[in-house]
Parts: sequence; C-alpha cells; structure tokens
Amino acid sequence: MKKFILILCLLLAKIIFSQTIPANSQLVSDDMVAKLFTEKVKTDFGIDIPIYKVFEYKDKAGLHYLTLMESEYSKNEDSPLFDKIKLVDVLSTNGILKTNWTVTDFLKTEDVKNDPYFSIWIWTKFLQINDIDGDGISDPIIVYGIRSKNNVDEGKIKIITIHKGKKYAIHHQNSGMDSGRNTQVDKSFYTLPIKIQNKVKEIMTKIAENGNGIFPYGWQKNLKLKKLKFDENY
Repeated sequence: MKKFILILCLLLAKIIFSQTIPANSQLVSDDMVAKLFTEKVKTDFGIDIPIYKVFEYKDKAGLHYLTLMESEYSKNEDSPLFDKIKLVDVLSTNGILKTNWTVTDFLKTEDVKNDPYFSIWIWTKFLQINDIDGDGISDPIIVYGIRSKNNVDEGKIKIITIHKGKKYAIHHQNSGMDSGRNTQVDKSFYTLPIKIQNKVKEIMTKIAENGNGIFPYGWQKNLKLKKLKFDENY
C-alpha cells in the first residue's frame, strides 16, 4: 500500500508540475519540434537527451526556442524516474540559430545507487519567461526539483534566474525536520535588479503556499538582509 501511494504521489507531482504553459510563450507542436530539431541540429546544439517540451517566445534579441529535456533512467511501476535534465535556449536571429544559454543538472551515481534522491525533473508550473526589468530582453526563471522517497519532505529545489546571459541560483534543501532545512543563495543574486529579485521571492512564496517546499522561517527577511545561507537557526 505504501509503495502504491508513493508511486501515485510521484505521478501526480509530475503531472502537476508539468501542466502550465508560461505567459508570453507558446508550446511548439510535436510536428514542428521534429522539423526544427533535426539530428544535425540536435548534435550542433547539444540536445543529447529526449526533448520533453519546447516553448517559443520573442524578445528584442529575436525568436527563442526554449527546449526542455529529461532523461528517463528507470521506472517505478508506471511512474518514470529521471536522472538528468537539460534546458537549451536556442535563439533564431535572421534565420540563424545559436545557443543562447544552457542549464544542466543530474543525479549523482551514488544518489541513484543509495536512492535518497531518486528523480529529478523540471517544474514548468513555476517557469517564468518574462521581461521583468523592462529592458526588452526576457529574464527566464527556472525551477526544478529532486525528489526523495519521502517526496517533498527530503527533496531539493533549485531556482535559476537568467539575466543578460548570466545565471543566478538559489539552492534549497527541504526537510520535514527543522534541523534539515537550509537555503543557499549565490552572492551575485543580490546584484540582480530589484524587480527580478522580487519575482523570485513571489515564486518561492507560491512554492511554499502550494506545499511543494518548506523554506526556513523568516526566509523573506533573510533575503532582504542579503544572507548567503540560512536555516531554522538564524
């Protein structure tokens, strides 16, 4: 019975986190994806694991194809398990394609072997593709998680903001125990425009309100104080 509940939770989580199409973008059809991403294009742009979804959006830089990938390494009954994710933002300028930015993460071999964190996937529910600071260039915010056997209780969350081609990350270790929760913030995050920082805080609030993560008490205050690491002790 416990195994069945675990599988059901994982399957529902995958569906819930994958449903939303970000504002200011549109989902590219499977037929169009096949036409755009030929084997040569995949090789040229490092698209080396299965494409999960492609979102098309425009900004001052040109036409973008945000390509989401997830690599399935096993199945737990009917629920797929993923050991690698990759996002490649392909930019089309005057018909010429180039890689704008790439985000990659994966489960470590020892993680899969020991099974404390056994699946990683992109949370499109929280994916943002907006020009937040008004400079005409989109500022994507990407959220993905690593789930343990205890689902939310012992998972990890990573929030990556892309601004002017650079990446700014927040790493969170979730836990049902106060002593197990902590959040780490890249020092460079605090150099982002305030509007972008506030948007990230909004996303963190939604993650917490939806029960997808538990951030340390007073995390908003700690971000305001520009702390690089905080937990339930400070």
